[in-house]
Amino acid sequence: VRAPGWLTQLCGILISRCIQRPGGVAALLHQMIGVSLSSGEGTNAAGLTGAYNQAVNVLCMCPKQTSREEYVKKIGVQLIELLHGKFFAMKRKEEREREKNKQKNNIKTDNNNKTGEDDTLAVEEIQKLEHLNRVAAMVIGKLSEKFPELVSTHIISNLFSPLLLFLQNQPQNQQQKSKQKINEENEEEEEEELDIDEYIIVNETQLELCLNDVKDVLLGTGGSQFALDQISNISEVLFQLYCFSKRSPTFLRKTVEDIFVKFFRLSESPGAEIKKLILPPLTLTDQNLNQKKFQGKNLNVGFFTGSTGGVVIRRLRNENEKGIWTERNYQWEAECMVSLFEQLKLSISKQSQDILGNVFIDLLHEFLNM
Repeated sequence: VRAPGWLTQLCGILISRCIQRPGGVAALLHQMIGVSLSSGEGTNAAGLTGAYNQAVNVLCMCPKQTSREEYVKKIGVQLIELLHGKFFAMKRKEEREREKNKQKNNIKTDNNNKTGEDDTLAVEEIQKLEHLNRVAAMVIGKLSEKFPELVSTHIISNLFSPLLLFLQNQPQNQQQKSKQKINEENEEEEEEELDIDEYIIVNETQLELCLNDVKDVLLGTGGSQFALDQISNISEVLFQLYCFSKRSPTFLRKTVEDIFVKFFRLSESPGAEIKKLILPPLTLTDQNLNQKKFQGKNLNVGFFTGSTGGVVIRRLRNENEKGIWTERNYQWEAECMVSLFEQLKLSISKQSQDILGNVFIDLLHEFLNM
């Protein structure tokens, strides 16, 4: 028996209102996906994929009573929260494990049982958040097909904001003025450390989260052209981060490698993308050309090693510190690209050979035309 049209329409209106309220998207997904998991459909890929697609279709239907931009803004905030849910749950789990290891020798048997229960609940929580993460990425991909500019403005720009800092046109400030100029000659060490912290714009956790977002968008959207274009916009910054990670070992390197390997595999013109990363700009002599060289680049920020094995983004404190765009070492960058080629070669066979062969031919052509 089919439900009457007025009832279907009324339910659609109520659902759309619910979705646009804070936490509404999560509530809907918990209901739709949770039913599939509890009924056993989550154990087979077909059943779970059906639940995913059904949820995506519901969320991508913009209600007639709401403008497209307003709708994307409202659910965009919630989708970002869902993308980040698993990340922060993993961080909490890691923190609990560190605390457990510290107290390992002092824990009683009863507490051991309780810890085991907590670990089980944590695993279940992360599994649920993994499902929400996947659906959120799929929704972003589906929405980008309908409203690419709105998704780029209200969702992607927020997810990629730490890396986009390097692409905000700001000329180099030779004086590098700090917020608070200290005139005393004999500063205490604690004050100096605080001053360094004041220059940090993006901390280790924020940058790690951003890279996870890039990876989720790339994989969750199925490598759509929209996702590839968005990542292409920040590929130069990502590559500079990779080069930095080769000099200053950090756990972020593996994530950047995974992004690039997948990006090159899915890109329609990987050779052009690679050339953009490693070919130096033309030798520039006059001032106007030099300004063009750094057009659209922020010369006042750089990558620096964090205190816990990550990387931070901070403003340059003085003219002795260099950002990622000034005084580039192209030989070192070429060596870093070779390392990425090795990872690409390990991940695939025939396709990687085609990509690398085409890149070699393109670079040889560029060399002959110099």
